[in-house]
Amino acid sequence: MKRFLFYLGLFLLALNLTGLFIPLRNPAAQFEKNGKVRQGPPLTEGEVYQRISRNGESNAEYVLKVNSALHKGIVDYWDDDGIAKYNLRVPVYENYLLFLAQYVFPEKFKKYTYYDTKKAIARGVGQCNQQAMTMAQLLERQGIESRVVSLTGHVVAMARVDEESDTWWVVDPDYGVVVKRSISEIENDPELIRGAYTESGYDRATIDLLVKMYRPWGNQTWESARAYYGKKYYVEILSYAAIWLIPMILLLPYLDSICCSTQLLRGRVARRQWRILYSNRL
Repeated sequence: MKRFLFYLGLFLLALNLTGLFIPLRNPAAQFEKNGKVRQGPPLTEGEVYQRISRNGESNAEYVLKVNSALHKGIVDYWDDDGIAKYNLRVPVYENYLLFLAQYVFPEKFKKYTYYDTKKAIARGVGQCNQQAMTMAQLLERQGIESRVVSLTGHVVAMARVDEESDTWWVVDPDYGVVVKRSISEIENDPELIRGAYTESGYDRATIDLLVKMYRPWGNQTWESARAYYGKKYYVEILSYAAIWLIPMILLLPYLDSICCSTQLLRGRVARRQWRILYSNRL
């Protein structure tokens, strides 16, 4: 049994180490067609980080900058055909616990939205809630108050671009649009979004659908990306720690046996040496 656990722990450890060298992003995602307007191919992971670095911009300027970077760096894709191709489900070599979770809770883990912004940017594909959560976290790290807003069939973010005037903007990195109005203003008059989405190149049919989504039928505003993500935040954090802890626990009994055997052998050798030394003295 100890030997079986040892080999299992060794296998899991090797799986984790393999995952460190396999990228989450499939370059083929740049050729996927979707309903979101994007100029040119998506940004690489490195290009996204270059564009989200802050270089003295005001809050408003930085919000526009990050919104553009995420829109161009995370491709909107959530089709069943790409579950394995684009790692919509967590690959077994990335996190075997989250991989196995899809078989127990497929509605939550078969297509996985990362809380970790580094994982989200590294994978480079996701749905609107992936971009919105990533956006909110990046802004919070720069001291810009943000929110996540779940609409009817869509998820966006909010950013407080001016504290003195308490000015909030609605930010939609999935569509690459910033509506310079608060969510309360938009809910009172959803037609306010039409100009911003039109300027970004969306057609009337798409905008008509979005206007319906912004209506206050069941919208909910979350204080942070963490609040929006809920208990899955702890699942993700703990699972990434556990995938390394589990192999070590499995390896310990066997390693302990080896240590005990080694110590026993050393003890026998030492006793034999003392006997030989004592006999020579006699």
